[in-house]
Amino acid sequence: MSACGLFFVLIAYYSLCVPIPVSHNTSFSIMSKTSLTHCTTEVKTISISHQMELIPMPAPTYFLKIRQTARALRSAMNSTEHTIDIIGVAEVENRSVLLDLAKHKAIRNFGPWQIVHFDSPDRRGIDCGALVNLRTSRIIQSKPITYSSGHVKTRDALLLVTRSASQKDSIDLTSVIVHLPSKRGGALKSEPMRKKALSAVLAELDSNSGQNQLIVGDFNDVPTADYFQNIIDSGWSAPSFSHPKNINGTYKFQGRWQHIDLALYRSKKQYLGRILAPPLLLETDAK
Repeated sequence: MSACGLFFVLIAYYSLCVPIPVSHNTSFSIMSKTSLTHCTTEVKTISISHQMELIPMPAPTYFLKIRQTARALRSAMNSTEHTIDIIGVAEVENRSVLLDLAKHKAIRNFGPWQIVHFDSPDRRGIDCGALVNLRTSRIIQSKPITYSSGHVKTRDALLLVTRSASQKDSIDLTSVIVHLPSKRGGALKSEPMRKKALSAVLAELDSNSGQNQLIVGDFNDVPTADYFQNIIDSGWSAPSFSHPKNINGTYKFQGRWQHIDLALYRSKKQYLGRILAPPLLLETDAK
């Protein structure tokens, strides 16, 4: 985690659901990663999402999914000259899934990776977690940020404080990996749940003295949402994202692009974003 590159990769990863091939009528796979430099910070994200049913997955399908996910991560890491420090994950069932992913031959030599995972109150097993590259980073603190209530049990956010392993160039980053509540029941009806979850994350970060703070993940909403803009007006910033030609978002549903994998940061440095879309994650739309 040098001054030239603090990278953050986010991948939404289902452990026990459908196979890995992407279906355009459910959701779309996209890559991004985050880098911190002296002057700018690039936020790039990977998101691989599927509609899912909670049914047992046959072992061959599960290990195919591990392999395909590891290949997607390797593609992201090979797309930059910098070292990846953090892989953030969302929608992961348990710690064992992350252990299988971290030791896969496609990415293990980029590490070694330390697993960060906490079981959330959500019985569906759709937790947030992280793989931290011990070659470049040290974990100072990690803990879940819970916003479940007595009536609604949902996934937690994950707070992670890391420091560069370099004695020369020590940079601390306080990051929060989020997967905010979905729009099930309608965008307007479900918006208060996303606001509540994000408010819990912001309250936790307000009590944190870190100078470099980053919230990244699946916000399940677009950046023009009123509550998102209100956060920006309160002193947070949203990085601008560059993207490949004809890739106008991070998620494609029923033929329409949406940018729902977002980031917010609070820092003296400027953060920039880049959406990556390698061919292995794309399919041609059905006509």
